[in-house]
Amino acid sequence: MSKIAILGNADKERIKKESWKDKDRTLGCIPHPCRILYLGRPGCGKTNLAKNLFLQHQLTKNPFKELIIVSPDTSDEWLDAQPTMVINDLPGAEIFNADKKTLLVIDDYELTGLNQS
Repeated sequence: MSKIAILGNADKERIKKESWKDKDRTLGCIPHPCRILYLGRPGCGKTNLAKNLFLQHQLTKNPFKELIIVSPDTSDEWLDAQPTMVINDLPGAEIFNADKKTLLVIDDYELTGLNQS
């Protein structure tokens, strides 16, 4: 059987990685880096779940330092979470600072109108 070599990735090696092994951890203990996708029909509680997990995570020993919300409308739904910024368009990678634990939330973003090129 052939073996697959594990190749290093300098971009990933510079990122501080977390793990949660505490017995008393909660669903809000989100290891960093992490990607989570919530899918469901409108009004089923996706944003409510995301906000609850974020707020629980902020009570942990290593909270997010920045919260960036991407939303196409001018909703105030995330303002009580005190976001660093609320923007309408997807940001470039330069928005992230490797020294700051950042959460990017893309909420109710419509992808059908994006340029496919």
